[in-house]
Amino acid sequence: MPQFVISTLIVFLMLFKKLFFFNLEDEYASSVPGMVELVSLAGLAIFGIYAFVKTLHIGQIKWLKKGFFKINILALVFLLLTFVVVGTSVYLNLNKDSIHWDAVALYDARAKFLEAGMKFSDMPALSRFDNLNKYYYLLYPPYTSIAHFFWEKVFDVSKFPVGIYYSLNLLLLTIGVFFLTRKSLGEKTAAFLSLIVASNDVIFLISIREYTNLPYTLHLVFGIFLIFNYLRNKKLWELLFGTFFISTSIWIRFLEPVWLVVLLSFIITSLIGKAIKNVLIPGILLAVFCLLEYFTWSYFIKVVGENPSVLNFSGLYLTELLVGIFTGSWVNVLVIILRSWGIPLLIHLTTLAAVLFGWHKVRRNGGILFLFFIVLLSLALYTFQLYFVSFQTDWWETVGRSLARSSSYLVPVTGFILLNIITTRVSNKKRKGVEKFINEKT
Repeated sequence: MPQFVISTLIVFLMLFKKLFFFNLEDEYASSVPGMVELVSLAGLAIFGIYAFVKTLHIGQIKWLKKGFFKINILALVFLLLTFVVVGTSVYLNLNKDSIHWDAVALYDARAKFLEAGMKFSDMPALSRFDNLNKYYYLLYPPYTSIAHFFWEKVFDVSKFPVGIYYSLNLLLLTIGVFFLTRKSLGEKTAAFLSLIVASNDVIFLISIREYTNLPYTLHLVFGIFLIFNYLRNKKLWELLFGTFFISTSIWIRFLEPVWLVVLLSFIITSLIGKAIKNVLIPGILLAVFCLLEYFTWSYFIKVVGENPSVLNFSGLYLTELLVGIFTGSWVNVLVIILRSWGIPLLIHLTTLAAVLFGWHKVRRNGGILFLFFIVLLSLALYTFQLYFVSFQTDWWETVGRSLARSSSYLVPVTGFILLNIITTRVSNKKRKGVEKFINEKT
């Protein structure tokens, strides 16, 4: 129940921002892609709520009345420490200035342009004479700028700066991780995972930067774990909401096709588990909505906004990529990846190794298999993307230095896998110990 409530809140926030965007961009709203997108997302949310309501029964309602505040003491300690970390994020956001370039020059600047009466489709004109950055103002979708716009409308930013919005995202993320993983990990371990998520450098630092990374991570983590739970218990609302989160994450960060990683992980897991018939329709649903979000935003920036392309996909560049493999161009990229990603990359690789070590058991666990492929394919995606960008721009090393931040959604995923492996092994040892004791007594 709590995970549904939090998920619904985030879904409604996304739909609210979408409606604001549609009201602002009347040309897009009246186009076929625009109308299809709005109706489809609204329908997905409505059917998700309906599917959840159908699962309600008296036992769950009684649990809400009597058991909501019953929690293990150690779990409570972990959660309190998590809230201390979130409180620290709030404190820092209250007392710092926003100094990061994109936060000021793009996300907040676009909010100021909205306040001045501009539309997003008007903004490319601002960089018309900048030959190097003509694409800048539509480089990222409008999600964070709309959040900044409404925050500055509602609050006095001199007292409550927009950074607080990102601390609230951190709060939603940690609470969501706890409730989404509690049944799989147990209360204490799920609370510990929430603490890890809140307090690790990667996620904590993006909670005090007004970037797209934390809202993006929030949507991806909710989507990934809802689909993970669907693979375990086949609850329809989790599939529908998971699809909503993964597909709409494209409207926060467009250039990183993590939605494709999730889709491929879902398909590969199904093929290995020989359950393709059972997940054919869910797989199609996920693919359709992700492609819908991808192509509708592409339509907006190219047709409505008339924004130039960021990257070049000509045959010449693709040939260079191929030749670069044999000339060693990938070595420099690999060095930057290892140097910039650092400890998070080491943890991700350790997680993959741990899963491979117990592959004969893991391959029968569809949920863990799904998460394993998300980590594996994400590492492959970011490596290939950086290699591709290295042939296109002079600032590709800057992109490399943001790898840990861009892949922050992997922190809860790898944390979950490692904790699941540890708790499973401890549980198995205890079970074997009990069985041995019983056998000796009998």
